[in-house]
Amino acid sequence: MPCIPAMINQHQVCLEFAKALPAQIQGLSNKKTIPDNYGLVFDTQALGKGKSVFFTMSNMKFPIDMIFVKDNKIQLIEYNTKPCNTTPDKCLVYGGFPVDMVLETKAGNATKWGMQMFQKFNITNNTSGIKK
Repeated sequence: MPCIPAMINQHQVCLEFAKALPAQIQGLSNKKTIPDNYGLVFDTQALGKGKSVFFTMSNMKFPIDMIFVKDNKIQLIEYNTKPCNTTPDKCLVYGGFPVDMVLETKAGNATKWGMQMFQKFNITNNTSGIKK
């Protein structure tokens, strides 16, 4: 997946978009680490409008922040979620409600990037000004 330059709250970031179900299932679990300015965006609309989303940290190698967004507002921020080195059914479950997208990034970035609950949230393409 290509990394797209973008802006989040005046911070330059590089985002990948996981739209297809296989990419969403795999998420960041195949990576040993990610750069400080990196995020993976899950377009949950592909699952169907109004479907609840569930995430675990199964087979992850590093902690992350998860930002759940619906109607362009941050609904929930899960800070510093820890890896779970067992089967998904034995790991904590995050989410459990319908959202439009979920952003996963290195632990600490939600705070560093100034993200807050119920804040308006848009991703702006850094090269063209197009809002996602």
